[in-house]
Amino acid sequence: MNKIIIQLICPDQRGIISRLTSILYKTNNNILSIQQHIDKEREKFYIRLSVDINSEMKFPEKELVNLNKELKGEMHLLNSNKKINVAILGTKESEPVYDLLIKNKSSELKCNFPIIISNHNNLSTVAKQFSVDFHRIDNDIQLLEILKSNHIDLIVLARYMQIIPDSIVKLYKNNIINIHHGFLPAFKGAKPYHQAYNKGVKIVGATAHY
Repeated sequence: MNKIIIQLICPDQRGIISRLTSILYKTNNNILSIQQHIDKEREKFYIRLSVDINSEMKFPEKELVNLNKELKGEMHLLNSNKKINVAILGTKESEPVYDLLIKNKSSELKCNFPIIISNHNNLSTVAKQFSVDFHRIDNDIQLLEILKSNHIDLIVLARYMQIIPDSIVKLYKNNIINIHHGFLPAFKGAKPYHQAYNKGVKIVGATAHY
């Protein structure tokens, strides 16, 4: 199976899904899944389609590009068979880093983890165990240089307890995933679980966002 991922962000308007799926239907491509979301505050429409492309017909890239222009959107076409380079940024906690590397080793994830970056040395043993390069950094200039030299496509913040500078956020727009506890913004700063417990909170959640 040869799959293409179509990602589109555009101003919310009528007929987006119909126009997208019509192009794919006319060229005999099979839609495997669709996820969509509307940001009402920003009036933005987000959609992600996984498509099994028809090898006997030319993929309608030109038609999709033209549609993207008409919708005044931002579209990305990704080959799901191509593995992207993902950088793991962590601090001291090894559990989320282990989880990512184990799932990738078992093919549950389909990507390359060429580097682990941290402002401490704690994760160096994990990196060595999985034959991943480890880089300890002291400043944001080093961070950017390492990301560029390793041709990183996506950054995962695995309990990385540092602030990513605006310059890197803009450079990797929509390509940074942050996973953290669901107590923000109510309980900020150190020991959010202790703060929540002392306030009598009985539900714990997690948030993952770009």
